[in-house]
Amino acid sequence: MKYIKTAILSLSTLTIGAMLITDSNGIADTVRRCTDTCLDSLIPSLFCFMLFASVVIGSGVGEVITAPIWIIFRYVIKLDRNMLAVFLISQFGGYPIGVKLLNELIRKDQKYNEQAQKSIYYFFSSGPAFVVGIVGIGIYNDVNAGIIIFISCLTANLTAAIIMNIKNKTPQFEKLAISLKPIKINEYLKDCINSLIKIVSLILLFNSAAELIKFILSQLINISIPYIISTAIEITNIKQASIIPSVILSAGLVSFGGLCVIYQIVSLAEFKVGIIKFIAARIVISLLSAFICKITMNISGYSPSLSVFAYKYDITITNPVISVCIMCMTVIILSEAGKLRKL
Repeated sequence: MKYIKTAILSLSTLTIGAMLITDSNGIADTVRRCTDTCLDSLIPSLFCFMLFASVVIGSGVGEVITAPIWIIFRYVIKLDRNMLAVFLISQFGGYPIGVKLLNELIRKDQKYNEQAQKSIYYFFSSGPAFVVGIVGIGIYNDVNAGIIIFISCLTANLTAAIIMNIKNKTPQFEKLAISLKPIKINEYLKDCINSLIKIVSLILLFNSAAELIKFILSQLINISIPYIISTAIEITNIKQASIIPSVILSAGLVSFGGLCVIYQIVSLAEFKVGIIKFIAARIVISLLSAFICKITMNISGYSPSLSVFAYKYDITITNPVISVCIMCMTVIILSEAGKLRKL
């Protein structure tokens, strides 16, 4: 059996190497496209806010500025002032912000370790810059579409937070003792740069792997990865030429975040995060986001402009069986990678 595994691994390695050489142009174009996306939108939108958020939470300012809101919200989602500050900032900062700030809290006080393992499921959201700018305007040429999607995702996360903390005791009101800690700007800056390098590297890796799978499938059985699957793997694929998904589908996909983002979260976390549980939780929350989006659209009567549909409208899955297989294989790889990371 050992020799069989070795043979299979060796053959797979040779095959992947050969495919990388054969599809070198496709891989190069993918890396170039992803690099342009990171430089054009991801890094500019994340860097400053990530540094700002780290300073706010690490210095204790977050606990101070959210104190008035916490007086009411402590009865709703039952989080202390620090956790509420992280929750609110994570909903507006971008996917990796939540896990970065939870790391900051744990460094300040280990008591947050257990809470972080549960709250990470809903301390997870795309920022309004991406949802409104890339999705709303970029896909539907309408700010309102982006706002509806963002509100749907925010409401779904808030609902998940309420449900998951319903058995918790309401935090007791304590007099706010303002004790701001020194701002270690160099430490925060170094941490943000390292996090961004890891995020960008994973985006390049996932998109290159998706391009390779796409090339292999097209060569062997002449099919392409469906839009839904490619976006569920890497969320930046949500904007594709000639494809316009429904607003409801976009809300679900944005809420899910993509397997690449989920693995970024697991890689950045300085506490235990189960990949499978995280994926399952985000699937449920993304379905809730889509449902809330549908209700919002029905109540408001909103629908994309007819001019949007000058593009090809295509969200069909050409081969459901193959699509499911691709998703399952990706989840298995992520799970095994998570196990190796713990060793």
